[in-house]
Amino acid sequence: GGKDGDGGTRMGCVAMSLDDFYLTHEGLLGVARAHGDNALLQVRGNAGTHDVAMASSVLDALASPPSPDAPVAIPSFDKSAHRGRGDRAPRAAWRTVRAGDGA
Repeated sequence: GGKDGDGGTRMGCVAMSLDDFYLTHEGLLGVARAHGDNALLQVRGNAGTHDVAMASSVLDALASPPSPDAPVAIPSFDKSAHRGRGDRAPRAAWRTVRAGDGA
C-alpha cells in the first residue's frame, strides 16, 4: 500500500500460484500412504495436498508486514522433480518481494 501522488491509495500485486504451495515431496508421499485407498490423494492437486499453513503465513506476511521493507519469500514448486511427482524448490530458488514495494 501507500499513497500515490493524487492522495489515493496505491495497491501492489504479487503473482503466485496455488501450485507453489503444494506439500514437499515427502509430505505428498505421506498423504498418499495415509490414504492408499483414495486415488485422488495419490497425486498432487486435490484438497489435502497443499501446505495451508505456509500459504497462510505468506499471505499474512504480505497483508500485514512487520515493517514496510520486510522481505517476503514466495515459494516455488518444481513439478519436474522426482520424475514428475514434484517437490518444493529449495528456498534459495524462491523469489523475495518487499512489502513496501507495493506488494
